[in-house]
Amino acid sequence: MKRHRWIDILTFSYAVFIVYGSLVPFDFISSPIAYDGRQFFGVHLASTSLPDIFSNIALYLPLGLLARATLARHRIAAPVAVLLTLAMTGVMSMFLELTQVYLATRISSLADVVANIAGVALGAVLYTPESFLLKRSLPTLEAELDRNNTIVFATGWGIFTALAVLMPLDLTFDISLLGRSVRNAYLVPFARLNELTRSHGMYDAVRLWQLRLDYIVDVFLFAVLSALAFRHCLQPGRSVFVATVKSLGSVTAYAVILTIGGVLVMSVGFDSTHLLTRTFGAVTGALMYPIISRYFVGSSGLPIVRQYELLRRSLVTGIALCILYITARELAPFHVQFDSEAGVQQIEWIPFYAYSLGNLPSSAVDALHKSFRYITLGVLLALLLAYDGKRVRMSDRTLLSIVATAYVAVLEIVQCWLPGRIPSVTDLVLTFGFTQFGLFIGERLYERIAQSLETSEPSQIALQPATLPAIMNVEIPPPDKSAPVESIPLARDETRVRSKD
Repeated sequence: MKRHRWIDILTFSYAVFIVYGSLVPFDFISSPIAYDGRQFFGVHLASTSLPDIFSNIALYLPLGLLARATLARHRIAAPVAVLLTLAMTGVMSMFLELTQVYLATRISSLADVVANIAGVALGAVLYTPESFLLKRSLPTLEAELDRNNTIVFATGWGIFTALAVLMPLDLTFDISLLGRSVRNAYLVPFARLNELTRSHGMYDAVRLWQLRLDYIVDVFLFAVLSALAFRHCLQPGRSVFVATVKSLGSVTAYAVILTIGGVLVMSVGFDSTHLLTRTFGAVTGALMYPIISRYFVGSSGLPIVRQYELLRRSLVTGIALCILYITARELAPFHVQFDSEAGVQQIEWIPFYAYSLGNLPSSAVDALHKSFRYITLGVLLALLLAYDGKRVRMSDRTLLSIVATAYVAVLEIVQCWLPGRIPSVTDLVLTFGFTQFGLFIGERLYERIAQSLETSEPSQIALQPATLPAIMNVEIPPPDKSAPVESIPLARDETRVRSKD
């Protein structure tokens, strides 16, 4: 494969994915669906919501970036590339909306066409590597990582945390909707949990367990954020107490803002339990970071083999916890009914079929939550293999992704006998793709760590985890057998052989 040919393949694959997602479940009808409203070249002028508009823009933005990159690789001038990108994707979007008129379960809308073209235009404009991304943004990020990587990681983790707790970002400023959100707020801690506990519905049992797992994720997200904030606040000459107070106060304030901000998001709302779990996570991260850092970073007095074992054990523990969380998510509510009549008949064989039936923001949230699990698993697996001195090839990534997909397939089969769960092939597709992506990110992360250590002091490099595989897996070259040898007399009439230089 030629260099950069992967850009063409990725662009084509993403375009195929959009076409598939727009036409699934392919339930075509012979005549178009009756529509009493106005039309524009056969496309309905139906109303749409603000979250749907933003979701369509976000869906088509990567297509604009990839299409512009593909045309740039073929040395097409920037203005012509932008116009071609808009023309080709606009025609494709219009064709898909016209085709949806003949689909029984899809709704065609001209607003979707406008949002799709806006997303493509934004992506095409953002692709300016010669003037912005490569010359300004990336070097600035590289410099910040070299100067203070903790604040970069903390900022990125804070943005990710905000997106995770406020998705699907269906914001509203309507007074009536805000009033309803305030009236439905759970002001008493664990009130929502108790409400689902008293309910005996089949789907409420699934929601109960997923809510419990969401509380656990809350603790984890804010614990990591608090630990990063503590490390940033622990400047030379500053006491641990001051760093703890500053990090704990800032992360707790951030948790309060995000929790109250849930009132503006229709799908999230306000739940005071989240405030408790997030505050508990902030306290845990700020208090546990000094202990954990002393356990690992302060273990310089231990033999190098012992340090390597501690770091490897941590990665193995992280992988085990990730697999446990995936299992809990897939098997909730843990109540198997083998006498169920549905069984394997309820398996959703068409990928992304349920996503096409639901609204786009909710479908995006489900896909993002699953992507976080499998990307995390892939990153941890890649780091573990790198620490063992093994280079992950394409065949290794494929094999590991197949193993992860097979494990999730077993969990999906078990869902056939779990009340309120619908097994789906979509989860298998997401598992394979996002595990591959996580393995790729893990490799690049390890390479970044290794490169940053090349400029460190020799005494510091010896204690860094990224250098341990080089020490543990060093290859000793064989002796030069062609060199003449001579015997050297030693005490007690013993001899040894020495190679001449």
